[in-house]
Amino acid sequence: MDSFNRELHVRSLLAMLEDMPSGYQEQENHRLTLAYFAISGLDILNALDQVDAKKVTNWVYHLQILPSDKEDKNGFFYGFQGSSAHILKDMDGVNFNNGGHLASTYSALSILRIMGDDLAQLDKKILLKSMKNLQQFDGSFTPLHTGAETDLRFVFCAAAICFMLNDWSGMDMHKALGYILSCQSYDGGFGLSPGLESHGLHVDPNALASILENRGNATLCLLLLKCLMQVASSSSAERNWSTYSFIYSVKRNRLGAKRAEDLLYVQSYLRLLSHKDPKYNVGETRNWDLAPECADLDATVGQLAQVSIEEAATELERDLASGSDIPFDSGSIDAGFEPLDDLGLGLYGGATYCAIATLKLMGYITDDPVSKRPTSSIVDLSSVVEWSLQKQTLDGGFQGRSNKASDTCYSFWVGGSLKLLGAHDFYDWEALRCFLFTCQSKYGGFSKWPAMFPDLYHSYYGLCGFSLLEEPELAPLCYELGITQKAALYSQITKGIC
Repeated sequence: MDSFNRELHVRSLLAMLEDMPSGYQEQENHRLTLAYFAISGLDILNALDQVDAKKVTNWVYHLQILPSDKEDKNGFFYGFQGSSAHILKDMDGVNFNNGGHLASTYSALSILRIMGDDLAQLDKKILLKSMKNLQQFDGSFTPLHTGAETDLRFVFCAAAICFMLNDWSGMDMHKALGYILSCQSYDGGFGLSPGLESHGLHVDPNALASILENRGNATLCLLLLKCLMQVASSSSAERNWSTYSFIYSVKRNRLGAKRAEDLLYVQSYLRLLSHKDPKYNVGETRNWDLAPECADLDATVGQLAQVSIEEAATELERDLASGSDIPFDSGSIDAGFEPLDDLGLGLYGGATYCAIATLKLMGYITDDPVSKRPTSSIVDLSSVVEWSLQKQTLDGGFQGRSNKASDTCYSFWVGGSLKLLGAHDFYDWEALRCFLFTCQSKYGGFSKWPAMFPDLYHSYYGLCGFSLLEEPELAPLCYELGITQKAALYSQITKGIC
């Protein structure tokens, strides 16, 4: 499909807004965020006239957490909870479960702004006061009042909330700035937390190898070069975890731990061995393992459970030696939409966006900073731009970091970062457009990778990507907030920065 089909996308998002497929049931805690994807997507498509604004705003306010006389106002977060499943009331009708979450609160305020609400029903004072309790000593934020991780995602959510409410009393901006800067890696990108996916010391492998060679140790020299020139990435470990969670799923929860580990080993071993087949790069099974989790194991899991590692390896080696085809089932999802496996951001591409967008919201980055060439900047802008541009791959899409496949959502995470930095014209627009078309589904929506079924998360960021490319039928975005310009401008607080 090489043309943008607005009507299909509108229909698919409306369907998701009204009645989400069963595959999303496990994401019930994130219902507010899922609604944000659908509603903001419809806003980008200029189709909000098909949404019942009153019904939506009433539902969102229904998820607002307000303090009661029985509750201690210190330490708890009084924002929005992600689902009505968190509402647990006592005999007096008082909700005793505080499920307030920063990401849900960001989604709620975004939806309310998109629907044109004036936030008159919002208790801004208690929201901001309680949000400040979530900021840690290092400047980071935890999304809940207790028991949660801290990273750049929630710093961005806190900054976006303050910006939309036009009140920065909810966070210590100076501490947040220090935390953001500590997350930048030597290569220019940002990790979600300090030191994550980065080196504390940048070593030139060629310089060290030269020293060893001069000392007559050629073997150690070659070994050093081979080791130090490897790209630092946890993608292989992440792939194993992703594959394991696919094998040991809700449907297949009776597999023993040992059996699940064996199946993971078989799948990984088959994938590596298949790379030796010359047909790996041609035909229907070309690059089949770029998205191994899309395969439908339901029909074959019983057979896989009976296969030993030795038998699998011997059989595949025999097939490879004889040159026969290796069958791989691409699978199917009856609902037409893939369930979301993870609502988190890409570790590097998404973290870099969170850092840049937050700095822009807080006023530390000006409009179009690259072309203006500021004499001084709190961040090494050139290295961020260089790192981001290197994430566009040969297929035209953006990857989240090195050694990862291109992914629809990074058209926004990486492309949006370049837009905020004023480097939007430095990458290949047409190549990115072509990649996004390969991920556009005939059912409406977008998939993570080509030839897969769409999901709501990637459908939304696929639309963001096309808006970034100035598709005529789409509304322009306010990239630092993650909503359309008209939604941001309605709040009358953007001061012309979007």
